[in-house]
Amino acid sequence: MKYFPLKTALFCILFTPLLYTAVLGGLESFLGPVYQQKVENRLVGDSSVLLDGTIRIQDAVGQNIHTLLAKDFLINFFDFDVDILVTGKGGVVLFPLFEPPEIGDNGGRYTWDAAVVARQNYELLDKGLNVKITVRIDHGTLGANLILGTLIVFSLLFFYLFYKRGTAKALSDDWEKGLQMEKLKADEKAFKQILKDLEKERRELVESLKFLTASRQEEQKKASITEDDMFDEIVSLEKKLQENTKLQREKELEISELREKVDKQERRKGTSSKRHSFELSKKRFAVLYKNLDFTRRALTSIFELSDDMQLKAEELIHQLNEDMTKVIVKRKVFAGKKNKTPSFEVLFGYNGRLYFRTNEHNRCEILVVGTKNSQDRDMEFLHNL
Repeated sequence: MKYFPLKTALFCILFTPLLYTAVLGGLESFLGPVYQQKVENRLVGDSSVLLDGTIRIQDAVGQNIHTLLAKDFLINFFDFDVDILVTGKGGVVLFPLFEPPEIGDNGGRYTWDAAVVARQNYELLDKGLNVKITVRIDHGTLGANLILGTLIVFSLLFFYLFYKRGTAKALSDDWEKGLQMEKLKADEKAFKQILKDLEKERRELVESLKFLTASRQEEQKKASITEDDMFDEIVSLEKKLQENTKLQREKELEISELREKVDKQERRKGTSSKRHSFELSKKRFAVLYKNLDFTRRALTSIFELSDDMQLKAEELIHQLNEDMTKVIVKRKVFAGKKNKTPSFEVLFGYNGRLYFRTNEHNRCEILVVGTKNSQDRDMEFLHNL
């Protein structure tokens, strides 16, 4: 009973009658407009007999409605109740009629004036007829019983699915428990064997411990004899250690002095190499880009970029050399402390920035090249020109 779907059973028991009531109400609401349309389409029938006064309109309406209800399959088979109310001008009830048929003086049916009847029929038709229909499906009828039976079958199927799943879960758990029990039994057997082995090993270790204890006592006796010799050796080793430490410090000092000398020589060589590289780059840019002028800061900042950013920067410089009007300018900035000459910012790569202006010789001058990280320093350089 662990996996018995009790909640599902209670849900089916409580939900089925509620759903049954809701379905009956919904079906009644659905069938109302359906029969409303059917009655309205068959309400009058042939209007010519009404306009010539052959029959009263209430009689024609009654005949048409009775014929419709008698031939309707749903009403006859499922035993629905359809309440129909047809009214005319001034609330005159045309269906159902509660008055008995009129009888003449001679004991036969009453004969009416056709002209009067025709006029009355015309007036009622002209003002329009109102139809009100209510569909009722009573409990115990065939239709209600079929709906209830269908819902009960679906509830049982729903409950059966959950019950089947719970049964399968219980069987699966029992099978897993069986496997676990077998595994535990096998583990118990293995642990018992391990325990026996450990007990045997413990006995062997006790014997070994006794032997080692005897050996240790013998060694202690020997060690006590040579203890004085060992102290003398320790003192000698400490003296050698102090001498080695002193020698090591002297060597480290010599190494530090030599390293400083080497660093000075390398810095001198590096400065000379950078100066040579700058002069070579200046000549190279002058040959490649004859329509451009470069500041010293621009040439220096180009070679501070990564290799990939240098390629993108030179691509932009090439475009400026060909035609600077085709380069897309991001914004205008003003350079210089006094004159505030306008210069322009151009983007390249992912976060590259290039600033240029037109100098007094009407040539494009590259002022500085950098990235977003160096933008503050570059802007300070531009303002200090």
